[in-house]
Amino acid sequence: MPIIRNTYVIGTHVYFFPEGANFTLPEPGGTVGRESKPDGKDPGWYDLGVIQDSEDQVSSTSIEIWKPSPGHLELYDEKEVKKKLTIKFKAGELSPVALQAIYQSQQLTEQSTQFNPLRGKSVKGFIQIQRYNSDDDSQVMLLTLYVKLKVTSPVKFSGDALVETDFEALMLQSSQNVGNI
Repeated sequence: MPIIRNTYVIGTHVYFFPEGANFTLPEPGGTVGRESKPDGKDPGWYDLGVIQDSEDQVSSTSIEIWKPSPGHLELYDEKEVKKKLTIKFKAGELSPVALQAIYQSQQLTEQSTQFNPLRGKSVKGFIQIQRYNSDDDSQVMLLTLYVKLKVTSPVKFSGDALVETDFEALMLQSSQNVGNI
């Protein structure tokens, strides 16, 4: 699925596999962790639903290196010392993963009937972001990243508005992070 120079309208699909959950692919008995990633075809990936919008941003912190030339300093180089990939997306459906992130509760599933607000840990795990070309539905990008997932804005529960959840996925260091085009 090589991406070529072109104009694109991209549809995004987002799936999540929580840290500590068991997976069956690539091998049965695996547990999701920073260096233990489930296969993309594992049935345990949770679909976060209708994704209305998404944006990716890399930010960094740099140190400037100055060199005398001869009687004043000129910028000689710049070294990046910190890098961060943030992926923001808006989900138009309420899900157990959204409730868990909103209320910082214990891990929730489709079978959960109760949760305890502020009694859970940070939501971490692998996120799979699939992006498709709207012209022909071909996949143009696949990102699989170990992330901390959080909700970044208030969620409005109203009788006259769609419940929308603004997520932020912060990529955390893992040798399993990969992007395919």
